[in-house]
Amino acid sequence: MKNSEGLKILQRKVAETINALILEAIQQNQISAENIYTMVICGNSAMQHLFLGLHPGSLGRTPYTNTILSEVLTTARELSLNIHPNAIIDFLPLIGGFVGADTLAVLLALPEGERQGNRLIIDLGTNGEILLGNEKKWLATSTAAGPALEGATIRFGMRGTNGAIERVKLSEGKIELKVIGGEQPRGICGSGIVDAVAEMLKAELISKEGRLLSPGKYLKVCRPENQRFANYLANLDGVSVFYLMDEGQSGDNDRIYISQKDIRAVQLAKSAIYTGCMLLMKEYGLEGEDLEEILIAGAFGNYIDAPSAQVLGLFPNFSNVPIRSIGNAAGAGASNFLLSRNIRINTLILLAKITHFDLAANPAFQQEYLQNTGF
Repeated sequence: MKNSEGLKILQRKVAETINALILEAIQQNQISAENIYTMVICGNSAMQHLFLGLHPGSLGRTPYTNTILSEVLTTARELSLNIHPNAIIDFLPLIGGFVGADTLAVLLALPEGERQGNRLIIDLGTNGEILLGNEKKWLATSTAAGPALEGATIRFGMRGTNGAIERVKLSEGKIELKVIGGEQPRGICGSGIVDAVAEMLKAELISKEGRLLSPGKYLKVCRPENQRFANYLANLDGVSVFYLMDEGQSGDNDRIYISQKDIRAVQLAKSAIYTGCMLLMKEYGLEGEDLEEILIAGAFGNYIDAPSAQVLGLFPNFSNVPIRSIGNAAGAGASNFLLSRNIRINTLILLAKITHFDLAANPAFQQEYLQNTGF
């Protein structure tokens, strides 16, 4: 927004990334780029603006409006995409505010039978999108969860790739780690962060307010079998930390720990998601027992341990309401739109049933958000 060439630069970056993926796809499938005649794309509001070359300024200030909400049809030539120049590029409609076409695509991924009962759908990411409803009516909102749950802003946070701790178990004074690729730990990814904080909470290393205890205070409150965990508590430059490994266990790397700052970042992120879910339930007029199930979408949602997330208060925990991951539902929904004429016809009908709910404008949000930061 401050650089006159900024929009062109970002638009070019998006096109280059998609072109690299196209090249990978045509090489794997031994087809010609000239034989690709149509492409369906979904993405959040910011990505839609950048990809189509629309100035995103209105997204950065209240009331956070989109330039174009409706479906956008254009050609590969206009967007510098390396397929047939006249290929139709179809960007799915946005819902409103920061709830983009990817959220609509999540609904397109659900079989019709799964849209009938009441469902709460959470698409986890830096910006968490939440859907609530059934075949007659949906409410949609977004909440700024921040990047902590994806491993960013965490001292040893990293992407979910080789060397990342993805699972943590604390039991009877022992720390068990599962590392992607079976390598020595180099850091911790989002699912590992959620696991670690949940396990620390269960082991009473963290207070309900989110404070990491000192070794002395921990020994006064912990169960006898967990006393050994006191050896992993320390203070580094005035910040409380809990080591996830013994000295020397990380090889040439730093000894990985969870800090008080990391815990606070998780608290802020989980409170944003949980508060969004509960205010959406209130707005819709549904109680927990009215839900058929809770669905978790997104790549990160595929790996997160749901019970750990519920221990933290990241997801609501309603009696007899199951929770399951549906993976990259936005990608699946875009594929369904591409391949099914019936789904294309019904997309606008479905869109008309979705109402955007602006959390930021809700007077109860700030108070409930602060209340929900505790564990």
